Amino acid sequence: MLLKPKIDWHGTISKAVVMLLVFFLATAAQGEWLLVVVYLGKDYLRAWLHTTDSSLNGTLFTAKTVPLTSVTAVLEYYRLQNLHMYLALAITTSFIMFYGMAGGFQWYFYIKRRHKAYEWKCQPDRWLTLDNERHEIMLGSFNMLLGSTGSGFVSCYIMNGGKCSLYTSVSEVGWTYLFLSAFALFMYNEAVSYYLHRLFHYPYLYRKIHKVHHRYGSPTAFSTVAMHPFEFTTYQVVLALPAFTVPLHAGKYFHCNFGFNSLFFDNLHGTLRKKDRVYGEDVFGGKGKQAGLTDAKSE
Repeated sequence: MLLKPKIDWHGTISKAVVMLLVFFLATAAQGEWLLVVVYLGKDYLRAWLHTTDSSLNGTLFTAKTVPLTSVTAVLEYYRLQNLHMYLALAITTSFIMFYGMAGGFQWYFYIKRRHKAYEWKCQPDRWLTLDNERHEIMLGSFNMLLGSTGSGFVSCYIMNGGKCSLYTSVSEVGWTYLFLSAFALFMYNEAVSYYLHRLFHYPYLYRKIHKVHHRYGSPTAFSTVAMHPFEFTTYQVVLALPAFTVPLHAGKYFHCNFGFNSLFFDNLHGTLRKKDRVYGEDVFGGKGKQAGLTDAKSE
């Protein structure tokens, strides 16, 4: 009689929680939440902030119609009325999400369940030094400030009549386009995450930029956005492009497993980690080397 394999519900739930945490931390970093909120509730926010489209009697404000002699006039010309309100909302909420979720995760797992690390941690015997913990929090905080400031500017611009390809009514594009575009957007995010991540693992970019993120050999939730600001900004800009052009997972091994949410592109390009290959910080290319042919520091 065949016995049914026992399902590890605790492990499954833990992984699901981690994935959700990473998703919401990434959302907080990118500021997507603010973009969606302000677009869906633009009429209410406009009334609350006294914000309107940058037009007067159907004529767009330009340098010829309005002299740019004050900060207010400059902001209005660039469709950035009430910018301070959007920046305050974006920065405050992003930091609450970042410290709240990452801090809660840190307390529950890394403090309360530290003595049971073998149950939930893939590297139960490795921990960040206090110096690296402080470093990842400071760097992550800087990137959060960078990302939320950008989202504040973009959201303010859109709310004041700036161009954006988001829509709120399915009737504008139809249900077929809605479902196809949702799948296309997911694949776009996967492709961008995979190819940019792999690009940053090329020797020069890895040593100059991406290695900052790999400083944290045993990452925590705060490590999610602890990376070189140039790398962080690159992800934010490229991932945000669809909102303006079309209607609308970090691993423990070096130089492989570049995908974030799925294994599709790793399987497609053969960069999924294999047990019979050797990987290390000095083994580039994503496919490792045969055992015995390299003396690289394996991970």
